[in-house]
Amino acid sequence: MPSRWTVVAVTLALGLAGSVGALAAGDKSEIVSSIATGGLKLGAEKFAQWAAGRLYNNECKSAEHEAFLALCGALGQFSGEKEKEWKAQLSADLAAIRGELDQLRQGQARLQTEVETLVSQNKVLLAKVDTIVDETVAQSDIRIIQTLWNQQFLAIFGNEASFSRERLLRFAREVIAVQQIHTKLGVLTETLTTRGTGGKQPLLRLYANQLAVSLAANKSAKLLPAYDFYEGIMTDLLVEQRKGFLMYVWAAEILESECEIHGCSGLDRPPITALEFKKTFDGQIARELDAFNASLEWLVLARSDGHAAKADFLPAGAVDIFWRADLLTAANTDRFGLRGRVIGMGDTWDGKLALSGRALAPAVQHEVPIEGEALDWWRATGTPLVFDEVRFANAWRVLHYDQADQPRGSFKLDTNLPWKQIGVFVTPVDLRTGQVTDAKPSEAVVLFGSFIAIERAGGGYALLSGDWDKRWDRDKGVGLIKTSHLETIAE
Repeated sequence: MPSRWTVVAVTLALGLAGSVGALAAGDKSEIVSSIATGGLKLGAEKFAQWAAGRLYNNECKSAEHEAFLALCGALGQFSGEKEKEWKAQLSADLAAIRGELDQLRQGQARLQTEVETLVSQNKVLLAKVDTIVDETVAQSDIRIIQTLWNQQFLAIFGNEASFSRERLLRFAREVIAVQQIHTKLGVLTETLTTRGTGGKQPLLRLYANQLAVSLAANKSAKLLPAYDFYEGIMTDLLVEQRKGFLMYVWAAEILESECEIHGCSGLDRPPITALEFKKTFDGQIARELDAFNASLEWLVLARSDGHAAKADFLPAGAVDIFWRADLLTAANTDRFGLRGRVIGMGDTWDGKLALSGRALAPAVQHEVPIEGEALDWWRATGTPLVFDEVRFANAWRVLHYDQADQPRGSFKLDTNLPWKQIGVFVTPVDLRTGQVTDAKPSEAVVLFGSFIAIERAGGGYALLSGDWDKRWDRDKGVGLIKTSHLETIAE
């Protein structure tokens, strides 16, 4: 009896109907009906492929003899099983490759996240490195002030026996002639407020930049803790400088008195009198506080959403932060009463305000650079607060107001602005706690108030301003703005 291999070989060689019938007799497949209806040649070819495929699957998959390999290869090629197997293997390989690619993509995503984290950390580190040189210079001068204060100045007042003419003169000469504290205080002011070589930012701005980078690295971070840190730095700097100021004034008074009583050589005459130095020092502190406020405004505005659909685009906590900054400024310039700022853009507004009928004019103006692309600002050419003309700017314009004689009470801003505080309050504030109090004004309790308003209209807020016409453009499905922003932009 011929083997199944012989039958298949004959069938493939001859393609006869008899062979078709013999092999198909026990199998009522669709191939049989296709033979009857599709013609002898087509049916024989299809049946031969089917038969070869069946035997290939049954025999070749388990063939152990080398003699069968050539025939199995021919069977697989003829039947299409080899192609199916190849396609199946290809599909499996492709699936494996896709899996590996997915893993690669995931790995790349993780790597990208890690790279972004490293970049973010490097930015924080670089921001810190930027401060090192100037911070080192400032710290060196501050250490000298602290040493003189703790080891000599306080020691003089702690021991009555130290109040000798010789001891006081030695201390005065150490402060003025040897350590030149007045010069060190001047250098410290320049370090904090003035750009260095190559346009390097002043130290107060570098501190703000360090905070901005840290906030950018942590999107969920709040602005208020960052301000706590920044205010702490400024407060420490002011305290140490005031120590240096007190020591210089005291030393200058000693030398001036010595010169009046006993006469003195040029070396013992102070380069700046105590009275003159007070004026100089007050000016230095005012410059530092101005730089502090400008850097703070940059930090807050960099954290703001200039494209917001509301007029008040400032981040949460901004009003409280500016209130505290104004109090710090007032306490260190001895000018309390009312302080405020209006954040705007462009140069079309003169900055004049009306506060419960009283005219206010800006005392100081800051140009605060915008981080990134220029921002839009809109102007109302007709109806107030209906903005129909757009322009762009690369800097904010922050106007400061200082009304030291503002009485206690509740006031309101009469000027039409996109956003302003509902009320402006001047109340007693305890300087020891920085909190509003019911206590009567005294040496430690002052009358103080602060306000903030926004003159710049932009982003979604300005674009959507004004009344909408009740008519509808049915083709476009949108309403028409009475004051056409688009026409103005096109012009």
